[in-house]
Amino acid sequence: MTDFINLEAISTRLKELLERSEMSAKDFSTQTGIAPSTLSQILNGKTMINIDSINKIISRWQGDPNFDPMWFVLGEACTRLVDQANASEADESYKGSSANAHDKALELALSSKIEEVGRLKASLEGMKPKVIDHITVFYTDRSFETYRLSADE
Repeated sequence: MTDFINLEAISTRLKELLERSEMSAKDFSTQTGIAPSTLSQILNGKTMINIDSINKIISRWQGDPNFDPMWFVLGEACTRLVDQANASEADESYKGSSANAHDKALELALSSKIEEVGRLKASLEGMKPKVIDHITVFYTDRSFETYRLSADE
């Protein structure tokens, strides 16, 4: 099973975003409200990006037409889902709401994860629970006693 949100990949996309913005790390830090030391640690791989930093970056760049928050969080897979949603919309075969392509892509991504969780739950429910059959106690005089649960317990 793969991680739905890959923090290392988001950190890599943060580096790409910083390069594309042509800002210095200091300016980027100021505009997003992320402490310069935190930004440096994320960029150098010393610490993982956290949800607070992700939210600050998305809030800062949200209105920019060259920034796709879905790409930032979910990566290229999301871009493919957006293309798939656009194609579905063009074919009029998509039966979802009239939301934009990003919403449809997110819906597709989440529905696949929901299906995966459902399969995992079903496989776990199919497993038999472990039940204690007996307990054996060993004493220092090398003797032992075995205790079994009675049928009525």
